[in-house]
Amino acid sequence: MTLTFRFLVTVFVCSAALTGVAVARSNDRTQEVQVSGSSTSVINGPNTKSVVTGNVRIAQGTILVTGDLAELYSGADSHVTRVVVTGRKAHVEQQDDKGEWMKADADRIDYDLTAGLAVLTGSAQVIKGTSGTATAPKIIYHVDEATFQAEGDEHENVHMTLFPKRH
Repeated sequence: MTLTFRFLVTVFVCSAALTGVAVARSNDRTQEVQVSGSSTSVINGPNTKSVVTGNVRIAQGTILVTGDLAELYSGADSHVTRVVVTGRKAHVEQQDDKGEWMKADADRIDYDLTAGLAVLTGSAQVIKGTSGTATAPKIIYHVDEATFQAEGDEHENVHMTLFPKRH
C-alpha cells in the first residue's frame, strides 16, 4: 500500500440504529415551499436553475434548509427536482411523524428530490433526535428509508455517538 492510497471507511446505519424507523413528516411534501434570501435570480419554466443568495431560508412544512447560497433546479414539468445549498454551515432539519427531529450541517447539501437522496459534504454532521450523531467528510442520507451512509477518507474517520435507550 502506498501513501497515495485513498482509504474509504463506509458505515451503513440501518433504521433500527442511529436514524430511527420513522421518516420525515408525511404531510411535509404537500405543503407550500417558502423561499427567502437577500437576492434572487428566479427563472420559471422547465429545466431551469434559480439562485438565492444571502441568508437563504427554504421551508416546507417542518423541513427547514438554510445557508449562504441555494441553487434550485426545475425539471421538465417546472417543479423543483434538486436543491443545492452551500455555506458555512449549510443546515437542514425535519421532523418525523413521531415528533423526532433530524438535523444536519455541512459545507454543501445536495438534495435530489426525485431520488430522495441528500449528499452532505465538508465536515458533515447528522443528529437524529434521541438516537445519536454521526460526523464524516461525506454523508449520504436516504430520505425515504431514513438511513444514511457515512464515508471517511485518509484524513478523517467517521465518528458516531449512539445514545442509550431512555426508559
